[in-house]
Amino acid sequence: MKLRFTLFILTWLSLQVNSWGASPIVVESDERNFDIPFDQFNVDIEWLGSKSIPMFISISKNSLTWKIHEDGNKFPQLIVSINMNSSENVHFSYKGQSYIPEYKKNSHIFITTDVFSPELVQIIQNGEILGYIRVSPDLEYFVHRYVYIDHSCSSFNLEVENSKDLFTSISCRFYPNGDRQGILDLSYHPAESRLSDQSSPPYKLQLTGKGRAKVTLFKHSKTYDVKLKAKVPKHVPVFKTAFGYGPYYFKSRQGLLKNKEHLTAAYMLYGKYDLTESTSLRFFDALLNSGGLFNNFGGYFAYELGSTYDRRITVVPLLGFQSISFKFERDSSMLDQVIFPQGGEVVYKHAFGMKNYHLIYGMFLSTSSTVTYRNLWLRFGRKIFWELNWIHWNFEGNDVAVWGLSAGIPLISF
Repeated sequence: MKLRFTLFILTWLSLQVNSWGASPIVVESDERNFDIPFDQFNVDIEWLGSKSIPMFISISKNSLTWKIHEDGNKFPQLIVSINMNSSENVHFSYKGQSYIPEYKKNSHIFITTDVFSPELVQIIQNGEILGYIRVSPDLEYFVHRYVYIDHSCSSFNLEVENSKDLFTSISCRFYPNGDRQGILDLSYHPAESRLSDQSSPPYKLQLTGKGRAKVTLFKHSKTYDVKLKAKVPKHVPVFKTAFGYGPYYFKSRQGLLKNKEHLTAAYMLYGKYDLTESTSLRFFDALLNSGGLFNNFGGYFAYELGSTYDRRITVVPLLGFQSISFKFERDSSMLDQVIFPQGGEVVYKHAFGMKNYHLIYGMFLSTSSTVTYRNLWLRFGRKIFWELNWIHWNFEGNDVAVWGLSAGIPLISF
């Protein structure tokens, strides 16, 4: 059975306690649609001996949160509430972290647990494990399993077969090697199953071309094979260009002479040369030729300054220079100028839940007291994009303001 992943996918795979048979898939587009029914989870205490300590445990209402890993994987968590009449020198341990309740009567402590993890909360007294607290789903209710796929996998037609875990998370990292061959690293994190050596996930897989991978996992003393495959670009271009065209409003002034605002065509050219995975050289050129002429060329060094944990919002500074060419009328002399406005972009990847569509806001501002320059743009799209742009330049009585909407298409890449 195959799973085609989209942006922020949650899939539900059938749960059969004594069988590993295939089952239907229900796809959700975002973890916000993942609503855990709290009344379908059991919280049990297992005592190892005859000694027990009175305590009341429950799941805190509306306590579902998502734990975000640095590699983009996500896991649902619930908060377990534990009440005891007295602490009786008892503490709790979960995933190597100790939790010590207050030393008083009617002590109360909260422990955040991974929903589908096989690891248990240990009850410890005087160095001895007295028992375990287990949070488990009602298997008769949960007739599907959950698989979370990070947005970073959405471009590669990733497919998976025969997943058996109650919950699995997968994230991707794509990059070129030294020969510009595309490499897709998968971070594969099953919640319950483990490799034969019992090493902890996430497990790292690497795919190229029409790549395939097989992972043999152990769960409840049973083995099964999970198969993953993806379509990875064989060649990653180092240099990319795009062409833009659209209607713009254009007005200019030279001294006391003015060209009133009017509608004309704008021609745009964009280029990007990748230096590393997070740095690049970029250029753009904007040309408007309607009676007068205005040409704005810029060249910049770009680097990723930082991003959010889910890597969907990235801040990119742009450091470089620009060239301005301005002719008020056809028979006027050309004014050429080099300026140094600096700026940056904020990139929102997979905007509004639309896979592979990016929303970019950027600006350049003048660093000179003698030149006024502002350039603001808002770009949205995938390969083909729309750009709303406004540019204002003023220098010694020369003034230009242009704004409009253009469409951009890929041009040459190699």
